[in-house]
Amino acid sequence: MIRTKFILVAGLFLVLNCHVVRAQKTSYNYTHAVEAIQNDDIATGKSYLLRELGTNPKNGYAWSLMCVVYAKENKADSSFLAIDNAIKFIPKTDEETLVKAYNIKAKLLTAVDRADQVLPVYNEGVKRMPKNVSMLKARADYFNETLEDYAKARSDYQKALSLDPGNLDIMCDIGDTYVNEDKLSKGMEYYNKVLAVDPSHPKALLNRAISYCTDNNYEKGIGDLLTLVKADNIDGYKLLLSLTDSIPIREIVIEQLNTRMKADPKEQLYPFTLGSIYSNAGDHSLALKAYQQAFDLEKNAGTANNIAREYYYDNHYADAEKWVLKAEQIARDSSLDMSDYLSTHGDILYDQGKYSDAIKQYTASLDANNDAGVHYMRGMAYIMRGLKADAFKDMDAAITLSDDPDARIYLMRGWLNMGLGKRMEAQGDFRKAIEKDSVGTPSAATFISQHFLGIDNTAKENVAKCLKDASNNRNALFDVACFYALLDDKVMATHHLELSIEKGYNSWAIMRDHPWLQSLKGYKDYEKLLKVK
Repeated sequence: MIRTKFILVAGLFLVLNCHVVRAQKTSYNYTHAVEAIQNDDIATGKSYLLRELGTNPKNGYAWSLMCVVYAKENKADSSFLAIDNAIKFIPKTDEETLVKAYNIKAKLLTAVDRADQVLPVYNEGVKRMPKNVSMLKARADYFNETLEDYAKARSDYQKALSLDPGNLDIMCDIGDTYVNEDKLSKGMEYYNKVLAVDPSHPKALLNRAISYCTDNNYEKGIGDLLTLVKADNIDGYKLLLSLTDSIPIREIVIEQLNTRMKADPKEQLYPFTLGSIYSNAGDHSLALKAYQQAFDLEKNAGTANNIAREYYYDNHYADAEKWVLKAEQIARDSSLDMSDYLSTHGDILYDQGKYSDAIKQYTASLDANNDAGVHYMRGMAYIMRGLKADAFKDMDAAITLSDDPDARIYLMRGWLNMGLGKRMEAQGDFRKAIEKDSVGTPSAATFISQHFLGIDNTAKENVAKCLKDASNNRNALFDVACFYALLDDKVMATHHLELSIEKGYNSWAIMRDHPWLQSLKGYKDYEKLLKVK
């Protein structure tokens, strides 16, 4: 994990160096190093940088790029040496780049768990550039977001604001410090000041919406969020959707959306958002209607993809494939990234038990975008086909690619390790799955891992907790059925499959082919369930 974070943080210097290329354009070695590193040719880039630093050891910009190279090579000490030289040699007049260098050093320290050294870095930067707004804001952000020292954060923000009185973002930041101290009305004063100058300011709208909702004033909070939705603000959209988990709040959102749709019938994002709300609530017919209304207003690939998924949720596979092909064609014609649409196509095929065809779609999606979630789904398709070695590679990739892998991926990799005879590795994965699933309602990651670790009594206790908290969750009920099937308790396994179906589980091919349900083959009541479809 540290290695991944370290490389990602240092990689930010590629952005830092975009304007540096112009500043150093007379240096042949430096400009070629930038070009090579931007093309991910680290070896060639390093070679040019070593030549550059051999003739110009005080080129701070070359040292900044060398920081990237060393981070890619996972050489933490060398990377810190390089960033220190960058800070030392970047011209004092180039404060913009110096601020970025201090920020990068702070983030690198955090990535290698040396957080106690971060504040001195920001202090040094502020001492060196006491009137630089960005440097003051960087330290204030650290006080506010990490150290939770809101008074010191506010002091730095106020100094920055005195240097740049019209900076609306810093006004928002000051509001945040008050909200973080639960002084909502004081924070709102600052958000309102910002919005009086710029009524569409996204951060002020979002944070005011959060403050309204925290104060249970959902009408006003939802109004701000819908303004963000119209501006295509993804954070506002996500927060709005999360609020609709509550039925009373969902009703307020739907009412306000319908009012806005009547007043602004050509705004595509309103019916699109309405479709997402209905989809999250499991009302796929209303979701479909809203998404189709959105598609009629603007024929884009994302909406077509969502329509495909609504048909897929209800097992209308022919319509689902028609719409996902439409999404793919729109994306292809517009030269857009097709990975999401190809993975949706894979899901539709997977749910029908067409695992080989699904694998082809997932592979095409991964060729376009190496995504952890798609690796997981391709791994599941390989499992259904009995190709455990291939499945293991995908589960391993899903864990490697994710900053915070889902507990279920560890469960599946553990099971594959067990099947491949890697007992110690399997036990490690099962324990990791349990650890990552330790907060909230226990899931399969806990109780099935415990079964494979041989602690069935503890597993049964967690099954009981799961059923108590998630008795209406069809996927949880399916997992409980798998648990009992692994215990060879056919009666309890079939009973929980029935309950899962009652709650809407309809992936019949998975119910037929899942390896953890194989003990039910030939059992009369189980076979009857498969014929119900």
